Amino acid sequence: MTQAEDCCDPRVARSKAAVIGATRELLTEGGYAGLSIDAISKRSGVARTTIYRQWTSVGEIAHEALASAMSSPPPPTTGDCRTDLRAHLAALADKLTNSDWGAMLPVLVDAAGRDAGVLELQRRSTAEHRAVVTAIARQGVSDGQIRSDVDVDLVIEMVAGAVFTRRLVTHLPIDDAFLDDLVSLAFSLLAA
Repeated sequence: MTQAEDCCDPRVARSKAAVIGATRELLTEGGYAGLSIDAISKRSGVARTTIYRQWTSVGEIAHEALASAMSSPPPPTTGDCRTDLRAHLAALADKLTNSDWGAMLPVLVDAAGRDAGVLELQRRSTAEHRAVVTAIARQGVSDGQIRSDVDVDLVIEMVAGAVFTRRLVTHLPIDDAFLDDLVSLAFSLLAA
């Protein structure tokens, strides 16, 4: 069976869903160190040979499990950079706090420090997710809402980093007041 045929075969779709679901559970329960093809196979009921036909490594399966947990669409844009940035930060905070993605993320960040393959997958995934916010910031520069001399990538690191730090390091709440203050501070430095 070719890959094109695989994508349309309901058995393949069921197997992939079972593997991803089992991987999400295993990552949340025991972290990356306890993740193996054997453990995924036992939990999902999918044969190891089937798993190896679909993925090249445990890291690849873990990455896909993480991506599936963050598959909700980004908030719509309004054309107002400040409003759009605030909405995206709120969506990020919600995903970090209330989703499997938020529970799995620290595990895979740790794994990326030990596994070059996971690190590469993490970097690609991060770049994909940042692209939306980068587009908002660049549009803000183009529209004159953000100063043209601002390093857009640094802006994104600054505001998103504060949300990640709050959730993963200090474990303080990410409430509306915090997000409002963060955006206000950012725009006091960035506004054209």
